[in-house]
Amino acid sequence: VLAILALALNQVELAGEIDVSTGSLLAACAFVYGSVATVYGGAWLPLLAALIAGGAVGLVNGALTTYGRVPSIVATVGMLFILRGVVLLAGGAQVINLSVDSRLFGVGMFMGIPTSIVVLVMLFLAMQVLSEHSAFGRDVHAIGGNCRAARTVGLPIQRVRLLTFVLSGLSCGLAAAVLLGQIGQLQATAATGFELKVIAAIVLG
Repeated sequence: VLAILALALNQVELAGEIDVSTGSLLAACAFVYGSVATVYGGAWLPLLAALIAGGAVGLVNGALTTYGRVPSIVATVGMLFILRGVVLLAGGAQVINLSVDSRLFGVGMFMGIPTSIVVLVMLFLAMQVLSEHSAFGRDVHAIGGNCRAARTVGLPIQRVRLLTFVLSGLSCGLAAAVLLGQIGQLQATAATGFELKVIAAIVLG
């Protein structure tokens, strides 16, 4: 779970921004995943719902930072408290227990390998290709390395930074599916303080 979040959040930091809302967004996506899984069962529809929720919040964070010119630390700290409050109000003392089929991404197996490991490896390869072999990845490095030079040569700074926040949000949706699959139940206090672990992982990495 930590690695999945760090892989995407790393793109935000490479672009010269920061997102400290990942812990609360992970909890919010987990609540969405668990709620959909409780009603409809399975793992794929809840995953889609969690990805949509995470991507939407990432889009808001990115829009506030890039087009609203709100410093990313301010925007994402605000989002951290908003999301945690929403989860606590919506979840309260409620505990969501998942069925076995909804825990695919946490305890499932694929050819004898845990599904969570397969998801992580696939995400790692995808992020590696995106970072090293795409125009987007090169733009991220250029913008984070020297924003003034990137602006001078006409790189789409706002759009690139916006997309990194969306990637961070999507990773929270994916990580939520793995987290709930591993622990089997959801509480409103889940992933409290997780954002600090993610940032530490990126810095140490």
